[in-house]
Amino acid sequence: MFQKYALESAPPQLVFFAGPTAQPTQMVLPQQLNQHYIIPPQTYQQQGEAYVGPYDHQVQLQQHQQALAYMSQVTPLPQMLPCPSTQPQQPIQAQLHTTWRPARPTALQLPPQVPKASTGGAFSRLSNFVRVTRLGEGTFGRVYLVRNCVDHKFYALKVLKKSTIVKLRQITHIINERDLLQYVDSPWIIKLHCTFCDVNALYLVTEYVIGGELFNFLRCRVHLPLEMTTFYAAEIVLALEYLHERNIVYRDLKPENILITGKGHIKLCDFGFAKVVPQYTWTLCGTPEYLAPEVLNCEGHNGSADFWSLGILIYEMLFGFPPFNYEQVSQLYDKIRQGKYAFPADVYIDPDAQNLISQLLISNKSLRLGGRTAGISELKAHRFFRNVNWVQMAKQAVPPPWIPQIRHDGDSKWFSDVPEVIGSQPSQLQHTFSGDSPAIEQSLTLERALSELPSMQERMAYETAFRSFG
Repeated sequence: MFQKYALESAPPQLVFFAGPTAQPTQMVLPQQLNQHYIIPPQTYQQQGEAYVGPYDHQVQLQQHQQALAYMSQVTPLPQMLPCPSTQPQQPIQAQLHTTWRPARPTALQLPPQVPKASTGGAFSRLSNFVRVTRLGEGTFGRVYLVRNCVDHKFYALKVLKKSTIVKLRQITHIINERDLLQYVDSPWIIKLHCTFCDVNALYLVTEYVIGGELFNFLRCRVHLPLEMTTFYAAEIVLALEYLHERNIVYRDLKPENILITGKGHIKLCDFGFAKVVPQYTWTLCGTPEYLAPEVLNCEGHNGSADFWSLGILIYEMLFGFPPFNYEQVSQLYDKIRQGKYAFPADVYIDPDAQNLISQLLISNKSLRLGGRTAGISELKAHRFFRNVNWVQMAKQAVPPPWIPQIRHDGDSKWFSDVPEVIGSQPSQLQHTFSGDSPAIEQSLTLERALSELPSMQERMAYETAFRSFG
């Protein structure tokens, strides 16, 4: 089993591999991957400039002789890849300065800094937050619904276990999410209030979006009517427009990452894969069913990859399943690369919707709707959106097609991972936080994880990064 490494700034023809000791030792060309079976995780984990860990892209060599032949063909890599957290990196403000293809050039306006634990008030300390219940679970930890005992408001608290972050070498992934959420300020994007750090975990306090995930809403309804699909697609377009004007590529657009507010509008969450991309980037990351061909082929991608994912999402909202939906991952990737999909023969589809999806799912990123010279304005002018008043939509003045029924400000019934507690008010449920991650053995301690890092410099880089969370 060989774990894949890739440099964000490396030419697309270079791909690095590591042996059982998790140290990079070989280098191969992408065309050599065609003869091997690729095993992806549910969602690729990325850390900016390198990949590592059991959840990364892996190549499995089926036979020992094949492995020996493979080893004899690769070129030895003379030195270990540098730790991404020790690499010099431009500040986000500098990276946001230029645009690769804006729909409307906009001067960069950064919101105030995220309040740290020392600012006082409701966000002065972690102990101000009392756990209500669990909302979700991911690779690095869990998300809880919490209530602040100072302002008595409800928030979402993401708890990330430090030992898991070190084990999977994902500190750049976490810092990138924090920094981007710190600098964006849009009604279409979840708001980060503050961050904390203690001995065992990192904490991100965000607003609580009470309506739950679009994924759960879609799962209950199987598919959405055309008017509802148009509304959600239009709001998502406005969210992508805001990000792309600031050179931010989202790269993980899917129903699970779209939340519905109590007023029925959408918000994007989970910015772990988002990145400032002035030109192109070669990182292979995302969710398999939503990956654009240029991402799979390591050809270099930009915001046009988000429009491919938008086409997948619109298709899924209309029919209840994505267009590329295969159990065999190798078959899934082949169909994506070839751009081969079909519309259900037994279901009526609006001609404008069919044309929009076809224009978004063009394999050539330069010919894809939204990625052409006219940019996102051409997408907004498509006949599918002919009844959308973009000015009113941007003001959230268009009545949503569905508004979740809310019993109280801490209602969590729209999150599928939440066990219902009958007859209990949120203020009566007090528990301790847990940063344990289901992806890593529970006996793994931070000290042990740090001791497994190859150099003292890398350990110090992680400790410095952790302290930056407060």
